[in-house]
Amino acid sequence: MDPAHHIKDTSAELLSQQDFSILQSRLLEFLASQEARETVTASKELTLLRQGIRQLKEKVSKMEPEEMTVKEKKSIIEILKARIALKKAFLKMALSESNDTVVKKEDVRESPVDTFMENAT
Repeated sequence: MDPAHHIKDTSAELLSQQDFSILQSRLLEFLASQEARETVTASKELTLLRQGIRQLKEKVSKMEPEEMTVKEKKSIIEILKARIALKKAFLKMALSESNDTVVKKEDVRESPVDTFMENAT
């Protein structure tokens, strides 16, 4: 095969620290707007975050493992670990908020299905 045949501009396909920095800042913006209960802003940030993740996944899927540098592989692992940690923290926060909001049975209206099921037993 002709070696010149394999030469291509891969700068757009290579992972860069900027790719990860952008995702991290978008994630932080989303979490901040979520915490502040700014629904519209959180929705926009989540959309941008999803787009960024999709673009990063496309870049990674097009790369051969041997094309990735050790630094890129470590960066991907760190991002995945951070995502897992953030998901755990978010779920823990949501769980603690749901435990703080205790609903009394008399405050909840029974649905017709619940009434039917109680009467059937």
